[in-house]
Amino acid sequence: MEYSFSESVVAVLLAEAFPEEPVPQKEALVPAEYLDLAEAKRWLLDGLGYTEVLSTLGGRSWRQITANEVCHHVRALERLSDSAFSYYVPAWCLWSARDQQVRECVVDTVVALLEYAPASLWNDVQRQAICAWLFLVDKWNREGWQLCLLGQAVERAIKRLRAP
Repeated sequence: MEYSFSESVVAVLLAEAFPEEPVPQKEALVPAEYLDLAEAKRWLLDGLGYTEVLSTLGGRSWRQITANEVCHHVRALERLSDSAFSYYVPAWCLWSARDQQVRECVVDTVVALLEYAPASLWNDVQRQAICAWLFLVDKWNREGWQLCLLGQAVERAIKRLRAP
C-alpha cells in the first residue's frame, strides 16, 4: 500500500470528516422491511439482533458510542440500513484506532462490510478518512498484528472507495 497513517492522524481525520448531526432517527436505523413486521412477528427482530441495534444506537450520535459498546455490538453494523451504517461506521473505525482491544474485536467485520458498501454513502472527505483507516489496518497487518484476516479485502475496499 502507498500510505501510512498513525492512529492519532486517522482519529483526527475521522472526527473532522463525519459530523455529529443529524443523528439518524430510530426508525431509520434498520431496513424498513423489518420495522414493518406485524407485532406478532416482533420476536423475529429480537432473533436477528435488530432490537439490540435499536436500543444501543437509537437517538445517539456516533460520537456517543463507547469503546465497550463498539466491541460488544460489532455485529450491529451488519444490521443497519445503508444510511445508518454510513453514519455510525466512523465510531467503529475511530475506537479501533484509539484502543487496541477494540481493534482486535472489530477490524475484520468493519473491513468486510466496507469492502461491499457503496462508495456513494459518503462524500469525498469521508471516503478519504475511511481509506486512511483502511491504510492503517494494512499497516497493522504489516507490523504483524494480523488483525484483519482479509488482507485483500482491505485493498478491494480502498479501491471501491477511491472510485465511487
